[in-house]
Amino acid sequence: TIGSAGAAPVPNAGLVLIITAYNTVFGGEGEPTNFFIIVAIDWLMDRFQTALNITGDSMVARIVTHLAGANIVDGKPTSQLSIVGGDEDI
Repeated sequence: TIGSAGAAPVPNAGLVLIITAYNTVFGGEGEPTNFFIIVAIDWLMDRFQTALNITGDSMVARIVTHLAGANIVDGKPTSQLSIVGGDEDI
């Protein structure tokens, strides 16, 4: 999303973005009153996001490996792409 473009690619960077947005909108300094609730929820959501990211990366790596393996003939890679399970060359 557009909001995540300003967040750094480090763990819990969203919390800094939340505090910055909160202070900008409400004109205050520091953190909101019940900010610990946001921290706890963000910690849990970060674990789910990490698991989903790792799963997606693993699936893509497996698909690429499978497609690349279809182009190996006698232990040597070929320059022709073929449809997996098909007889026609692309």
